[in-house]
Amino acid sequence: MNKLIFYCEIIGCKSIVLDRKSFWFIKNKIEKNNMTLETGDYKNSYNYFKDSNKLFYAIFNFKIEIRINYIRNEIVSNLPIVETSYENLYIHVRSGDIFNSKKINIYYSQPPLCFYQYIFSNYNFSKIYLISFDKSNPVIQKLINQFPNISYTKKSLKYDIAQLINAYNIVASISSFLNLIIQLNINLQFLWDYNIFKLSEKIFLLHYDIYKYPCNNFTIFRMEPSFNYRKKMYIWKNIKSQRKLMIKEKCNNFFSIINKKM
Repeated sequence: MNKLIFYCEIIGCKSIVLDRKSFWFIKNKIEKNNMTLETGDYKNSYNYFKDSNKLFYAIFNFKIEIRINYIRNEIVSNLPIVETSYENLYIHVRSGDIFNSKKINIYYSQPPLCFYQYIFSNYNFSKIYLISFDKSNPVIQKLINQFPNISYTKKSLKYDIAQLINAYNIVASISSFLNLIIQLNINLQFLWDYNIFKLSEKIFLLHYDIYKYPCNNFTIFRMEPSFNYRKKMYIWKNIKSQRKLMIKEKCNNFFSIINKKM
């Protein structure tokens, strides 16, 4: 949606019609900067993407910028009401297709077990909520077994989004899903992340750089991987040796502290 709005700015369209089934979080017509955004019958909407030449050149000028902040209230109004507390920690652990599918996205290497262990052992939270599509990531069951205060209950996508979009404390996975939610979270105060990629290469991974344009101020506790972990996990293949390393890896127990402001 963010890119779609950007493309429409380039070619000058005035109306965006989204499929109501896919974009269930938009119920009302939204007007912003002489452009309307609404859901409807996707088949009958006009295809502004026919102007391929303009869009081809536009993608090279695309800048990471959040163009969807103004629909946050619309999104939140269509989500379940969830408990929010400064004393709760929410962990997003990426699982699902990258551990099950034959078509693996090579940029989705995930943090090791020790990353989470260090956080849970050194910070005190009243409740810890683990949010994941399923338990296919090998660290999940290990965490549940080792830390009895972790709550993991498979809920709806809407409920997961509601928890993360309102959370004050989040442990991040490498995930475009979490990326967009963090960009719309106005409560976030502390975030822990594992920097599997080299900072200089994040420019090529637009969905991963979640910190360049946050919509609020928050502090990042960033852990760097060992040379061995980065080397062996840099290209994700979902092979046995990589999954084993996720469990066996020893973390350096050091976080760099980064404060981000608008």
